[in-house]
Amino acid sequence: MAFGIVFGLGYGAIFTQTSAFVAKFFGVDALPVFVGLYYTVSGFGYLFGPPIAGVLLEKTRSWGSPYIGLKLYCGVPMVIALIAIVAVK
Repeated sequence: MAFGIVFGLGYGAIFTQTSAFVAKFFGVDALPVFVGLYYTVSGFGYLFGPPIAGVLLEKTRSWGSPYIGLKLYCGVPMVIALIAIVAVK
C-alpha cells in the first residue's frame, strides 16, 4: 500500500511538473527542445524497463507477494525524482 502511494505521488509529480522543472533550469525559450528530449530519453526507460524488470524477477525468484527487487527498481528512482522536483519547487 505504501509503495503504491509513494509511486503514485512520484509519478504524478514527474508527469505534471516536467514543464516547470525544465523551464526553471533551461528557460522558457528552450522548453520545447528539452521537454521533447526528456520524453525521448524517458522512452528508453519505457522500452528497456519491462525486460529489466523481468530479469530481476527471474534472478531473484520472488514471484510471491514481496517483489522486493522490482519495488526497489521502480521505487528508488521515483522517490529521487520526487525529492528533486520538490526541492526545485
